[in-house]
Amino acid sequence: MACISVDELKPGMVLARSAVDRNNRVLLAAGTTLTEDHIKIFRAWGVTEVSVEGRVPGPPETEAAAAADPERIREVRERLEERFRHVDLEDPVAREVFRLLAVRELGREGREEREDGPPS
Repeated sequence: MACISVDELKPGMVLARSAVDRNNRVLLAAGTTLTEDHIKIFRAWGVTEVSVEGRVPGPPETEAAAAADPERIREVRERLEERFRHVDLEDPVAREVFRLLAVRELGREGREEREDGPPS
């Protein structure tokens, strides 16, 4: 099961959990095979991410973030929480920006390690 952004959804994917709107109203039940119309409905109702069955490969930054050290995740979260201290993280847009910045920061570390390569 993978939780992915609505922007990454493709027709044919299957919901692992029911998709709900901001008020926790069920829009589509778990097990539903997604169509393009379903994805449009998610956008219209402000759904930013859903859980789909199977593992969905993401961009390298997302993969690096998923494999990041828990201590590194904590450090990045604390730094971003300080930068976002005056922002309402309950707002879906602010929450998504926070998440994307965290993934980017965590992915940057993995990318730098790959570019440096092993020590000679």
